[in-house]
Order: sequence, then C-alpha cells, then structure tokens
Amino acid sequence: MTGHILVTTDFSKRAEAAYPFAAAAAEALKLPIVVLHVISASGHDPLLKFVPNTEWGRQLRSRTRARLRDVCRHLIRQGLRAELQLEVGVVHEVVTAALERAELAVMAPHGFGVIGRLLFGSVAPKVVRKTACPVLLVNARCAPGPFRRALLPTATDLAARALPDAVGWARRLGAESVELLHAVVVPDQAIFARGEISVARAMAVSDGMLDTSRAALNAMLVGIPTGLKPTATVVRARRAASAIVEHARGSADIIIMPAHRYGAMQRLLVGSVTEEVIRSCDRPVLVLRQDSDKTPAAESLLQ
Repeated sequence: MTGHILVTTDFSKRAEAAYPFAAAAAEALKLPIVVLHVISASGHDPLLKFVPNTEWGRQLRSRTRARLRDVCRHLIRQGLRAELQLEVGVVHEVVTAALERAELAVMAPHGFGVIGRLLFGSVAPKVVRKTACPVLLVNARCAPGPFRRALLPTATDLAARALPDAVGWARRLGAESVELLHAVVVPDQAIFARGEISVARAMAVSDGMLDTSRAALNAMLVGIPTGLKPTATVVRARRAASAIVEHARGSADIIIMPAHRYGAMQRLLVGSVTEEVIRSCDRPVLVLRQDSDKTPAAESLLQ
C-alpha cells in the first residue's frame, strides 16, 4: 500500500500512545493506516539472526500477526481503514524502507539525546535522520485530540526555507491557527558573574534581537495562507527548548519542527533543540527533515 500513515509498534504501553495520534492524523488526512511491527533479526548474539527460521520463530510470527490484527480491529472500529505489516530484519532499516511508501509516520520513541542513543540505540532518531518522510513523535504524556493549534518554532535566518512545509502540514492536519515562535536566548548568569559581559550590555543586545525578530516574524505572517489564523510570538529565554515546551503547554496541540541531516561525523550534534523538545514536551512533535550542507550551527531553525 502507498499513500498511507505508518504507525510502528512493539506492543508496549509506550507504543500504544501512538495509536490515537495515528487515528487523528488518518481522519484529518483521509488516509489508511498501516500498523508495522518488526521482529528484530539482529543483535549482539548472532543466533538471533536465525530465530525467525526456526519453529519457535514461526510461532512468534503467528502470535505477533494476531496481536497486529487486534490493533487493526481497534482502529477499524473507529471507522478507519487499517491493515497490518509484519517484517523481520534490522528494525530501523526496515522502518526506514517502509516509509518510502508512506505519507506520514507516527512513532512513540524510547528516548532521544546522546546518552539515550549510545545506551539504548533508539530506533526513532535513526529513522528521523534517514527518512524524508515526516515523522510524528509522541509520548505517554501527550493528550490525543485534533491538531487545531499548530506551533512553529522558528528563526529568521532559515525559516523561509522550512516555513512552507510546516504551514502546509499544519493545514493538512486540520489546524485552524499557526503560531510562529522564536526564543531569543539570553546569557547564563555564570557569564555575568565572570564579568565577560555586563547585564546592561546583554539586555541591550537582547532587546535589539527581540525587536528584529518580531519584525521578521511579522513579515513572515504575510505569507501564511488564508484560512489559517496566524500569530507571531518572540520570547526571551535561557534555553530555546525550555521556552518552546513551556509555551506549547498553553497554546498548542502540535509542534512542527525541522531536523537537518548531516554527515556521519556530525550525527551526535544533529537536532539538539528538537530532541530536547521531544524528550520534555507533552505535545506531539511533527519532525520535517530539512537536508542541509551547512555547519551544525544551522542544525535547527532555532539556532
């Protein structure tokens, strides 16, 4: 099947958090859902590669297919179209390949961040890095519902390239309003204590950046299509990600953010703001991949 929403599951409570968001997206986009489970055929133990071909492996596939059918029935009872997909292989590779035929992925990741990746090898960061398909990331703290209010964290230098995609997805998902948000990051108190910059000078620079950012974001609002209620907000914050998370709690149903792709040597630096938002936020985050040959300083529209 092509032109569908792919939701991944390992049947855990964490994975179940993705189902209602997949349902909401399917209703908005008028697309069917494919529920994918991958039986891992890789690992430190080479015997795992041969398990699927054993009698135990065949029984495992049968039991897993039955569980996938249960998930599909749950979605079908909501009036949605759903079918199952069961694969065997390296999980992130299988998911990435499956997304070549999908319009949208919905995932509930185990964890993000450098430590999470090194210790647990979460599938979601690998998939986000490799796929061009938009990925909606959710967690158990996210309350399901329609995506009426979209928050688009942005910055004036790179926003022009990412904004059309973000606004387009907001409209497709049924948003009634979009808010552009930019956080002007102020220096940490430790910098003042060391005398590297005076408080007065830092605040003067910050005020200038606030004014410049407001003017730039207001200019961007002109390009927002009719039918969406556009607003722009500029805030002063010590950390961009914390400002996004706090602002979203009271004003957004979904956050739409970019993730840039870099070479292998820079992978651990990619998307630090986006990843911190995903870890901390109680709102679903739609990640749109933006390929870039720029330096890691441009890893996010917030940096």
